Amino acid sequence: MRTALLDTDRQESSLHWHQLRSNTQARIHAVRYYGAAAGTSWDNDWRIPADTQRLIIDSPAGLRGYPLGDLLRRVKVLLVPVLPSDRDLDTTIEFLKEVRRRSEIRENNVRVALVANRMRNQTLSSRSLRERLAEYDYPCVAELRETQLYVFADGLGKGVHDLRSQRARIVQKEWEPLIRWIEGGSGASTAS
Repeated sequence: MRTALLDTDRQESSLHWHQLRSNTQARIHAVRYYGAAAGTSWDNDWRIPADTQRLIIDSPAGLRGYPLGDLLRRVKVLLVPVLPSDRDLDTTIEFLKEVRRRSEIRENNVRVALVANRMRNQTLSSRSLRERLAEYDYPCVAELRETQLYVFADGLGKGVHDLRSQRARIVQKEWEPLIRWIEGGSGASTAS
């Protein structure tokens, strides 16, 4: 599947990760873009190859206004990461209120879901996040554990699905509900 990665964040973390990727890994076309301006052309100004089958957009936290609307006009799925912290969840809820108000969500039938990141079993913060997310409008489609495996893979320009260890297989299983949801399947949470 032809994949493109659009980095709209000034930190350019995704582009730095992409530069570390080996030529032997699955090819991903990376594009730098930060600051949608009125009248931009998706294909020309963003240099997205015409044969792209899957576009992943890495956007900065707290995106609002025209840039948010411009991105929402272009997507089918919006995944919002949230950490097990009351402050992060409160900020995320404010962002989701903005998303809910956007006409682009309704006009383009954008599917919205949450992904709980850096979860730790048996901690009060993770339990609190699960409880609060259960009360919210959008489904939490995956819980991804806190693990140094992400840091390790990132430093190699890889994702956890590029790794072949037993530890990596455990983490890869956590991604299965998210992948199913993106592909149109179940939106059930993976509470652990």
